[in-house]
Amino acid sequence: MPIHPQYPLVGSDAFRTATGVHADAIVKAYKKGDSWLANRIYSGVPADMFGLEQIIEVGPMSGKSNVRFWLERNGVAGDDGLVDAIFTHAKTAGHVLSDDEIRAVIAKENG
Repeated sequence: MPIHPQYPLVGSDAFRTATGVHADAIVKAYKKGDSWLANRIYSGVPADMFGLEQIIEVGPMSGKSNVRFWLERNGVAGDDGLVDAIFTHAKTAGHVLSDDEIRAVIAKENG
């Protein structure tokens, strides 16, 4: 039986955000080494209590910190030009970008 994406805890959207303000607060907590706080900032149920983590995505409501965090988490070195290219693509896409879409922008920018 399929599980609805928005189902709490086990749905594919649980613990995900692409909203810039939410993501930026989570990223700041992670950068301070405070995963406890990162898992509780915008989540009524902490992801780490279930062996999961917060997922920062990139979409039209994202900020550049979402892009930088995605690049870091995926082991991609990104300068301001690459961040801007992904950010611009996200703003015009009208949906949350898949990892493959972000990789395609990276490939295009890296030639």
